[in-house]
Amino acid sequence: MKENNIHNLKYEIIKKHEKLFVKKLDLESETNRLMSEINLLGAQHTLDKVNQLNLQLDDIISEMDYLKQALEDIK
Repeated sequence: MKENNIHNLKYEIIKKHEKLFVKKLDLESETNRLMSEINLLGAQHTLDKVNQLNLQLDDIISEMDYLKQALEDIK
């Protein structure tokens, strides 16, 4: 009887450990997914900022070209 109780206890401990292990893997997977999402959001923000700066550069270059042309027309 005592051996049966010990066997059942070991079985329950192993079963509980396996369930916790699966939960741990699920949580790690979710954590990794969220970290990837955060990185993508950060990358998207950076890309948006770069695009915004490129537009500003295009505006400045256009204005410089206009001024250069105006200066040449004056000569």
